[in-house]
Amino acid sequence: MSNTDKNLAIEDRLLAVLDAVNRPNTACTGGDLPFVMPGLMVDGPGLISLPLNPDQARALIARCRQAPYGKGTETIVDTDVRRTWELDPDSFALTNPKWETLLADTLARIKSELGLTNCKLDAHLYKLLVYEEGGFFLPHQDGERLDGMVATLVIILPSLHEGGELIVSHDGARHRFTFAGAASGNELSYAAFYADCRHEVAPIQSGYRLGLIYNLTLTGPKNSKKTLTAPTSAPAITAVTEILNDWRVDPVPEKMAVLLEHEYTQDGLAPTTLKGADRARAEILFGAAEQADYIAHLALITLWQVGSAEYTEYASRRQRRSRYWDDDGYGSDEANDYEMGEVFDESLSADHWTDREGNTIDFGEMDLDEAEIIGHEPLVDGEPSEEEFEGYTGNAGMEISRWYYRAAVVIWPRETHYDILCNVGTTTAIGTLATMVATWRQNGESPSDPERQDCRDFAAAIIRSWQPAVRYHPDEKKANHADFMGFLQTLDDPA
Repeated sequence: MSNTDKNLAIEDRLLAVLDAVNRPNTACTGGDLPFVMPGLMVDGPGLISLPLNPDQARALIARCRQAPYGKGTETIVDTDVRRTWELDPDSFALTNPKWETLLADTLARIKSELGLTNCKLDAHLYKLLVYEEGGFFLPHQDGERLDGMVATLVIILPSLHEGGELIVSHDGARHRFTFAGAASGNELSYAAFYADCRHEVAPIQSGYRLGLIYNLTLTGPKNSKKTLTAPTSAPAITAVTEILNDWRVDPVPEKMAVLLEHEYTQDGLAPTTLKGADRARAEILFGAAEQADYIAHLALITLWQVGSAEYTEYASRRQRRSRYWDDDGYGSDEANDYEMGEVFDESLSADHWTDREGNTIDFGEMDLDEAEIIGHEPLVDGEPSEEEFEGYTGNAGMEISRWYYRAAVVIWPRETHYDILCNVGTTTAIGTLATMVATWRQNGESPSDPERQDCRDFAAAIIRSWQPAVRYHPDEKKANHADFMGFLQTLDDPA
């Protein structure tokens, strides 16, 4: 078997195991809830009775403002994109203590249905929304409004209305929520979906809809390997361990970046905030890496491309399906009339590293090879995470720059760890060595301590890979040399 065939076999085997993970992979959930009066008290109208009657609905709307949406860094009110009314939590209160019990029971249900067990899921009241006849919201995606936010919860209160279907799209599937119980005026209805799901609200055909919006945040134990444990994943961990051991015989490529399914921001990427199947797959990869003596970290993969901007009829049609982000969102990928033609330059890298316990690791920006990306689809097959268009400038033509972001678990053999870090750059390697030396010092600086030998091995790898800087920065180079020589002296290295 050639190296190429062997590498494909390793990738195929790994993906086959991860695809078979027996864990909830639901992007959204919903249904009806038993009727509990929230005790909704609004500044001005006072106590709101349920089911909502038209007179109180109009009084409530008079107290609200038109809801905006986020477009890039702007917050815009445009009733051609979003037509609904909103009220902030400081203008209303939920006074019935039994509401908190209902909310806790609903969160437990969501945790089970979205595969978020063994974590703490908290609900943060965000908005009160009122939809009247003709109200709607075009397809959009929620931003990460709070640290650790993973999902949005919508609870619809009893109010006679028709239409207003919530449509949640993710990974090629569309899920529809009619909120039938609340629309009949007899029950509460709810829907919860991951924050990276695109969703829309179809127009209300008649009546009024009244809903409470919650941001859901996820927390888990820190500084404990119990953060990612999967007793039911033991067979999968064993299978991946065997695959990693086979890869060690001829580790080409030198590392693997196993792509996750959901979207994450750099601030929202941590083992405790992984969603659905991503959480289970990370558990398996971290567990197998530990058993096979590999290094594994979460990281954000970035593919950057710049190329010529070419007008296409398809791009023009795509413009009319522009994506919008919810208010407080973090970005927009509204298409223009141009698509990328010839690619002039591109780069592929990993950064924003996090270990199994959720600690930030400063490995810096690490270059990746396309062969090191493990996933079913190329990164460029999806929508770009960011896009910039530059028109004609002098003799230069029009250009498009695109960034594609994906989270991944990046793995490499422990025996190549120091060489891989050295390939990132001497400055980064010396910084990592500084952290290791500091840890050894805190633990007593024993000459026989294994941590000391680890530091010596890393220092030797830095010496082997030492390259003169491409750009000369006297102060930086002097500091690097001085720091490194100091570490060698501390470690009593004869080099």
